[in-house]
Amino acid sequence: MGDSTRIPAMVAGAILIVFGLISIFVLSRMNEQKIARCTEDTKAVVTKVKTKGSAEDKSLRYETDLEYTVDEQVYTLHYSLNTDLGEGSKVKMKYNPKDASEYYIASIDKRGDNSRVIGVISAGAGLAVIAIAGGVISTRTYG
Repeated sequence: MGDSTRIPAMVAGAILIVFGLISIFVLSRMNEQKIARCTEDTKAVVTKVKTKGSAEDKSLRYETDLEYTVDEQVYTLHYSLNTDLGEGSKVKMKYNPKDASEYYIASIDKRGDNSRVIGVISAGAGLAVIAIAGGVISTRTYG
């Protein structure tokens, strides 16, 4: 790998590592703090389910609207899910008693886990790019 491509590749690798570390630590920490604030229990009701895509090409999604009520105030949520929860069904959830618009549905919200996985993959890819660009791993083939 020549010097003209080595430095941009190393910069790209460093950017991937930084993005990965932000995903692992910052985003997952923000999600943990949100979960800690959401202490009150309630149930959300599925008010509408609309399908998009098709099962044949594995793009089937269920556009799902849920509603929950706190102190006579109705809140509406929208999720795009892989499974049909069924119109009229109830979903256990938690909300922040100081700000009822902040909520967490453990059975649906897995953002903290996803940000960790994406972070590890991103940081690993960044390390691989830097190792290859820095010459630690040889990309030459002989033959």
